[in-house]
Amino acid sequence: MGYSLVQAMALLNEGKDLEAESLLLTPQEGPLEAERLALLGFVEARRGNLQAYRALALEAAQRAQTPLTLYHLGLALPPRAGALALEEALRRTEDPQAQGRLALALARTLRRLGRLREALDYAALAHARGFTPSAL
Repeated sequence: MGYSLVQAMALLNEGKDLEAESLLLTPQEGPLEAERLALLGFVEARRGNLQAYRALALEAAQRAQTPLTLYHLGLALPPRAGALALEEALRRTEDPQAQGRLALALARTLRRLGRLREALDYAALAHARGFTPSAL
C-alpha cells in the first residue's frame, strides 16, 4: 500500500476525514488506485452518502480485488452479498490486523443474516487478533 494511503487510513482511524480526503485526491496507479477509490467511498459513507460508497466500492473491486477493496465492498453491499466479499477478503490476507478487522465485519454481517454460530466463530477470530467491538 502506498505511503499516502497508509497515512489516509491512519487519519480515518482518528476520525480526521477531511485530512484523509485531501490525501486521497491524488490518483494512484494499479491496485493503489482501486484502494484509493475504496477509501474515498468510505469517506462518503461517513458523510451518510451510502450510494456513493457502494458505487466507489464496486468500482474499486472491479479495478483490483485486494483485501481492502473487498472489505469495503463487503460493507457497502447488502449482507448476503457482503458476506461473500468479506470472506474472500479474509482468504486473501495474511496480515493479522486485517484478519481481525475482517473477522469482526464478518461476525456482524453473519449475525444480521441470522447465522449465529458462524458469527460467533468469526467473533472469536476477531478477538484472537485483538479486535473486539470495544476496540472499534
